[in-house]
Amino acid sequence: MATRDNNVESDTQLYKVRGAQYCKGDRQTTFRVYAPRAKNVWVILTAFGREEFQII
Repeated sequence: MATRDNNVESDTQLYKVRGAQYCKGDRQTTFRVYAPRAKNVWVILTAFGREEFQII
């Protein structure tokens, strides 16, 4: 069951806080993943357009 700290009420709504989320106010995209036992997590990006973005 998802926690209410993530502003979701069930596991079926995790898409609201996991994965890529764009914030219009900051004009930034965050990517969240839950993988507590993972040794590594890979994020593979494709380039669209001419702008380059920094991953911090």
